[in-house]
Amino acid sequence: PFSALDIHLSDHLMQEGILKFLQDDKRTLVLVTHKLQYLTHADWIIAMKDGSVLREGTLKDIQTKDVELYEHWKTLMNRQDQELEKDMEADQTTLERKTLRRAMYSREA
Repeated sequence: PFSALDIHLSDHLMQEGILKFLQDDKRTLVLVTHKLQYLTHADWIIAMKDGSVLREGTLKDIQTKDVELYEHWKTLMNRQDQELEKDMEADQTTLERKTLRRAMYSREA
């Protein structure tokens, strides 16, 4: 559901919208995503490959029963976290440059 959104907006929507809504109203949600950082919020996980169920259970179940899959997920999550951090730093740099330009133009006027 978040593929059309940038990484910051999708994370904000998940944290402040979906997760908050689910916690407040005690609802069930089926979320289909490649964003592994949401696994920690799931009560039940169904991992699929080529249209077939590869593994299902809690994150703890998968961690103990399929160590290789869990370690692969951890590697991918770390990579996603690094990409998010890089994007956030780039956004901050862009914002700082825009602020600096505005300050320079306002001094010239």
